[in-house]
Amino acid sequence: LIGARREISGRVEKIGYLYTKLINRAGKVAYIPNSAMVAYKVENLSRAPYREFREQFAILFSDLPKVPDLQAQVEAFLRQTVGADVVRGVSLAPRCTLTGMNSFAGGAVLEIVCYNDYMTFRTQGFTTMRLRHHIFLGLSRIFTKNGVKFAVAGSLPINSDAMSDAVDTSKPLGGWEASSAKAGRGDELIDPLDDRTAVGGLSTTPWL
Repeated sequence: LIGARREISGRVEKIGYLYTKLINRAGKVAYIPNSAMVAYKVENLSRAPYREFREQFAILFSDLPKVPDLQAQVEAFLRQTVGADVVRGVSLAPRCTLTGMNSFAGGAVLEIVCYNDYMTFRTQGFTTMRLRHHIFLGLSRIFTKNGVKFAVAGSLPINSDAMSDAVDTSKPLGGWEASSAKAGRGDELIDPLDDRTAVGGLSTTPWL
């Protein structure tokens, strides 16, 4: 992995005087100037004794009371994965912790981290991607079991009461409909994008 954002990655095929030849994750050949190797941080993943699983999940604010039980179950599951590091201290121990609040996504950020010894899971038939697949499936079962839902950016939970109020035709009209009714205009003359005579909640709608 090369660069602070890890935007270049692959397997080294050949190191030349000016360029280094890589095979990237898509199987394509990439030639990287050696000057880039000097200017940026280079991580040699194949030399690391462990592989890192680190993912962040945004969960609904309403599910925060479920986090303590979820944390205990997730960490117990991670400790049971093949080659999980449970002996080299707290910094490398499997963990599930809240790391922030994402108001845009409408949820809290839950970070899940686990380090697995490479030689241990390789000798048991796992590849790095297969191990990640196994961990993701296990996490999905735990989230489902605890009823914890993911927060998706731009989506809002549906309030059934609010929806009922919106379709209740027995209530007085509001917004441009009310102003049009007062003016005696028919539905065929109503422009829903014209708020110049709007009242109530739609009177400040910033139509552009």
